[in-house]
Amino acid sequence: MDFIMSGASIIHRRAAFFQLLCGLDYIHSLKIMHRDIKPTNVLVVTPDPIHVVYSDFGSAVRDEISSDHREGTIAYLAPEVLQLKTLELKPQHIHKLREKKNTASTSQQHQTLIRDEELSGDPYTNAVDVFALGLTCYQMMFQKNCTWTEVSVDVHCEISNEIRNRQALFRNNDQEDSLGVLIETMIARSGADRPSVPKLLLSRLWQPEKVNTEVSSVTLGGKRQRS
Repeated sequence: MDFIMSGASIIHRRAAFFQLLCGLDYIHSLKIMHRDIKPTNVLVVTPDPIHVVYSDFGSAVRDEISSDHREGTIAYLAPEVLQLKTLELKPQHIHKLREKKNTASTSQQHQTLIRDEELSGDPYTNAVDVFALGLTCYQMMFQKNCTWTEVSVDVHCEISNEIRNRQALFRNNDQEDSLGVLIETMIARSGADRPSVPKLLLSRLWQPEKVNTEVSSVTLGGKRQRS
């Protein structure tokens, strides 16, 4: 998506963010997980008025949970999907992770970053799409290329710090009313801590006077659907 590094205005980028949320809301309402959301799978139909759509549903599944870690692009996989890969491909690494968690009992930081659920290999939900969209919108709003191979704990910390250092650029009236805060919640390491798409759409950021867009519907696979 060349739009990420283009000279598009903040207003256009925010409108694109809103459209992608609306599109994902529709996808999830059909009980579908996309599982490969990333900038190259977002198409810009028109730049002004901005109109963006999802593409490439080759990794999608009509289900609300899955244990299939072979789908998607590694750089945009949520931690719970990466953990499934680790469990199957690197079983010896699980023992090291458990040891690290046990020895980090005096460190609140490690207690937060290394959770029991990250070691369990439980099936994941459509929260993985929220994570991938959060990364995509981080790149779009902050004009950042993908420089990571996977979102490790260290990479996640770097991205979070970048958002906190620059989120004032996208703040309206207060701390909570910020695109940076919204993106941070979307890329939470625990799927249970990520808001659902309907909840994200309730943000004051998407009030009509704040979303300066002429698009009143979203497009999915060439078919227009009411948002």
